[in-house]
Amino acid sequence: MVKNDGGGAVLYGKAGDERSTAAGSSYSYEKDNFTGTLHSAVLDGLRDGCQYEYVVASARNESSPTLAFRYREGATELSLLAYGDMGVINSKGTIKVADALASSGRYDLFLNVGDTSYANDVGERGNNSWVFDEHFRNIQGHVSVMPFMTVPGNHEAQYDYAPYINRLPMPRMARASKQLAPFYYAFDYGPAHFIAYSSEEGHSLKKDSEQWRFIAADLEAANENRAARPWIVAFTHHPMYCSDLITESTRCRKEAFAYRRDLEDLFHEHKLDLHISGHNHQYERSVGVYGCDEKGTKKCELSAETHNHELPIYIVNGAGGDTEGIDPTWVPEFLAPFRAFHASGLRTGLATVDLNLTHLVWRFQYTGRGAWPHSRPFEAATTVDELVLSRDLIRD
Repeated sequence: MVKNDGGGAVLYGKAGDERSTAAGSSYSYEKDNFTGTLHSAVLDGLRDGCQYEYVVASARNESSPTLAFRYREGATELSLLAYGDMGVINSKGTIKVADALASSGRYDLFLNVGDTSYANDVGERGNNSWVFDEHFRNIQGHVSVMPFMTVPGNHEAQYDYAPYINRLPMPRMARASKQLAPFYYAFDYGPAHFIAYSSEEGHSLKKDSEQWRFIAADLEAANENRAARPWIVAFTHHPMYCSDLITESTRCRKEAFAYRRDLEDLFHEHKLDLHISGHNHQYERSVGVYGCDEKGTKKCELSAETHNHELPIYIVNGAGGDTEGIDPTWVPEFLAPFRAFHASGLRTGLATVDLNLTHLVWRFQYTGRGAWPHSRPFEAATTVDELVLSRDLIRD
């Protein structure tokens, strides 16, 4: 929280080896009345499959505890954690479970589907930077031990996304425009290819837009590489299929259909496996689905097939816990024929995913009671939904 706080460094290496030094750069941003210093360092020369220890050292000779992570880009097996829409209020249960899972050492990657910290609904307008600081302190237990990959949400749009862009620098694609470069990217990790894109206002997804062209080309390339990376996963903030009662006429009809109109043909053509989003503060999962009309009830192509499945599966995983609480409302089954599972009650939750060359296992578990009532004790985590996808081994 000190202005112009030097560069610092990260000391890192395999356990027992001499540690390399990655010099840190320091920077700040003027919006949001932020008065601190942010630091960034690039760790080069990481070897696939190795575990690394690291220490973050400030320019004032203050050091973090020794932390560790595994570098798993070429692994044939991978485990990850995922949640979305989590802030500094109503998130204790999810943080507790995520920290416990991360401490087991078996998770290699973290996916966040947006609305990180929920700053603009907590702090006074013009002074929300403390919310970001508090949130990142809260989640350090799990995001410091694995790569943290995210997308922007509507609650990061304040100040032209300045806090998001400066605090969460994601990979930037070589041909991306200056305007959109911070918001979409793709990467390989383990046996999966991941596509992150922005569904926020002003970040067009219409046919032949910058993001549309990127997604189309990336999906085509990923399909050609299925032998090495058999699973293709896309994630963003806004749902393409959802069945929330409160936002049925807006998000789950008008908005979701607009996203489907832009992208669903691409996802269907290239056999996207999973699409993960948040925005709605609840959890639901579809069957394989394609082509539903604006109401989500007609012209739907549906499939419960889970072996060599042909149709994408859409998941809303926005139950991490935030100041607005959990939404327990759902439309009846006949208005959501695509829906395979939906969570009940006011409980927060997160997902775990295990992948190898032939199987993808997605599990959602409750992590607490959410917003109401505050007096109820922490609820033990329980797996409430499991999806097992399988495919024949793909050979070159």
